Amino acid sequence: MTYFQEQAETLSQQGAEGFIQLTPERNHLVQLVKECGDRQDWERISSLAWAVDNFLDRQGHGLDREIVWATALSTARSLNN
Repeated sequence: MTYFQEQAETLSQQGAEGFIQLTPERNHLVQLVKECGDRQDWERISSLAWAVDNFLDRQGHGLDREIVWATALSTARSLNN
């Protein structure tokens, strides 16, 4: 999971060129966020959510972005963060 988190952070910082490389991984990244939510792994879900936010926003993946942030918010609430 750390690999995907680091990849998402690095590629998101590259802008459009990085987004091209993230596109095939989009579904996997969203699934990772869901799995982090299931495990209530706040540190990872928080980092991953921020890492993919610009990518999802700028590429027009609003539904995935909503899923990511809803999962992060739900996890934070359940842990009282």
